Amino acid sequence: MDCVSPAGDAVLAYCADLRWHRVNIAYRSALEMRAGAPAVVSSSLEPDEPPVVDAPRICWRSAALGIRAHWTETRPAPKRDALALRLYDSPEGSIDWACLSPAAEVRVETRHGTYAGYGYVEHVRMTIAPWRLPISSLRWGRIATRDDAIVWIQWRGGFETTIVHANGDRLAASQLDDARVALADETTIQLDRRQVLRSGALRSTVLPSIPVLRDLAPFRLLSMRERKWLSRAVITGPRRVPTETWAIHELVTFPKRAHGS
Repeated sequence: MDCVSPAGDAVLAYCADLRWHRVNIAYRSALEMRAGAPAVVSSSLEPDEPPVVDAPRICWRSAALGIRAHWTETRPAPKRDALALRLYDSPEGSIDWACLSPAAEVRVETRHGTYAGYGYVEHVRMTIAPWRLPISSLRWGRIATRDDAIVWIQWRGGFETTIVHANGDRLAASQLDDARVALADETTIQLDRRQVLRSGALRSTVLPSIPVLRDLAPFRLLSMRERKWLSRAVITGPRRVPTETWAIHELVTFPKRAHGS
């Protein structure tokens, strides 16, 4: 779940439940970034309420993190079946992705202040351990405004897929990297990668707040590296006026998978 204000203040929130062997974890986290200031991260392993989805509104209250937030869809209802996909399926497990709100008006109140702007909500369900995925890199990004709802996913490696949804349509991408997204309808998105929200190996970015997972997880998970940006994005196309807005996007790289791991 996220929100970016017109000035570039951003908050990214995560609500996760993990069951793995005898480990059961309820993980809640928020990353807050005020323009020009260092990020503030809060997290909790206390059981907490999940988000409540009641279209066109999504609400979330976290007593553990001191957060109250709501996302209200302002665009025509998206094609929900197109925004819910099985990204990966194998004997080892599957990954189901659902974009619950591609572009919504958002208000988030935290212990550090209030954020108001546009944002995005998605849900991912995994029955395969992430370190068993046969991929070498994952790119993800989103643009959420009053006029645009764009999300992209790209996997590379032993298993490859690219998915782009733009304003209700699934489009092919002729280019998709950390600086530029070019779509089949000639829409292009330039990303300046102005602000790094978080960067480093998972063992130093996410897992310090989940000690039991940090201690038990295999090397491939500990060594995955993420780089997450808040970019100024310029959207151009043959039938639109160039638009400048904000994008949140990331690159996750996976170490080579050891045989049998």
